[in-house]
Amino acid sequence: GLNEFRLGDRLRELTSRPVHVANDADMAMAGEARFGAARGVRNAVAITIGTGIGTGLWLDGKLWEGAHGSGAEFGLAHGPDVPQRKGGPRWVTLEAAASAEAVRGWAGADAETIFARARDGDRAALDAVATVCEHLGVAVANIHLMLDLELALLCGGMARAGDALLEGVQAAFRAHCVDYCQPGLEIKLGALGDEAGVLGAAALAFDRAGAAA
Repeated sequence: GLNEFRLGDRLRELTSRPVHVANDADMAMAGEARFGAARGVRNAVAITIGTGIGTGLWLDGKLWEGAHGSGAEFGLAHGPDVPQRKGGPRWVTLEAAASAEAVRGWAGADAETIFARARDGDRAALDAVATVCEHLGVAVANIHLMLDLELALLCGGMARAGDALLEGVQAAFRAHCVDYCQPGLEIKLGALGDEAGVLGAAALAFDRAGAAA
């Protein structure tokens, strides 16, 4: 019901204040760049893994939103299903394969439970975690090979899995990224948790207000 609804314009009318509508993953990237794990980094990607998967890019020291404000939607990029499930080969979006909602759909429990079972050695849970990490590692490799980044951050609710997620994605990245490009990229967990997007939005709002003054 919100298709074609100009939210920013309506909020400006109601508040008589400047309004800028932005993508939540972009704001998380901005927050981590200004106050978190990407401080001092000029080229980075934040991958927010929750109900869906979003990506935000920080290029040459500033947020990159694309020509139409919808840049860096890598969660909607397609790749082959890993591993191939019933019905033979198929192509799926990254978020359909590796988001928390996707895990709930095909692994039979929420992501927190699946990672906890994997820590206890449950074979099915270990396979599910490996599948998630494989998809995310391939995604990081592809983004890095295109943009030659310094840092990839894993953010969002699933990042609470900590080292189990981080180490799996790092291993998958090493398996899929050409050797001579690997030393240029560090993969880390975001530092700001759920506050990353709020802090990024606030910082950009103050920047815009200062530029207009």
